Amino acid sequence: MRLQFPTKYWGLVNVKIYHVLIFSTVILLGLPGVLPGNPNKDQGDRLARSGRHAEAISYYRRYLDSGQATGDFADILLKASMLEPDLEKSVNLLLLYDKKMPNTQQRKEIFTRIGLLQEYLGNDAAAASAYQIAFENSYPPDYQLYLRVGFLSLESGDADKALAVSSVLLNNVKTTEVKVSAIILALLSFATVQELENGLALIQKEQTFLNRAAGSSYYYALFRFYHANNRTRDAQRVKESILVDYPESVEAMLLRGKVRRWPSPLNVFF
Repeated sequence: MRLQFPTKYWGLVNVKIYHVLIFSTVILLGLPGVLPGNPNKDQGDRLARSGRHAEAISYYRRYLDSGQATGDFADILLKASMLEPDLEKSVNLLLLYDKKMPNTQQRKEIFTRIGLLQEYLGNDAAAASAYQIAFENSYPPDYQLYLRVGFLSLESGDADKALAVSSVLLNNVKTTEVKVSAIILALLSFATVQELENGLALIQKEQTFLNRAAGSSYYYALFRFYHANNRTRDAQRVKESILVDYPESVEAMLLRGKVRRWPSPLNVFF
């Protein structure tokens, strides 16, 4: 037997259902994480837009500490760090969440940012360490990050580390740009430790590849390699070749003394 609900009560029932839905929605909106959006993150966004950065960072941190940030963890952490005007404090904020990052991809993003900030601050060894962690958390391997490890290690005085990096790269990479950069890194490292024979052996081994792919950056590294190892004639020959074949290049301007070399491996090579 089917029960029939009196038609005259349908309007009253509909009104009550409507009120229940409205009340439920209000309750749900007040519970963080139940519906899309999060009060702490949303408030952080509003404060950031209004220029109240310190308060925005506080709300972003509440969101990160709540355990609700997963797919957007790195994005929110980066957003918070970029609102911090003191770069050292920005680095410290990023490091504070090292063990809380939900996956390797986000850890890569955070440590790449730390590396950039440390470079800007002039902390080459710390930057190299950060890029090393970023590289170890990259899949597939991001060899551009590993190149940064090598060049910054060389810049901070660790030529052995730079040579180890260049060796790994030369044994693993296939892309022309990265391979040329790895050869440049090796030659500059051999110049630093004044290791002539190993440098000449590398040049000979990669000669066919270099005939096709070398550019002004490679020849400038070759010039420095020869110069550091007292191969004066070879250095002069390469210098003249750069000035003739790449007259408008940064390397040519360096050799003419029209620009000065900035104390960072970023210049010329990337």
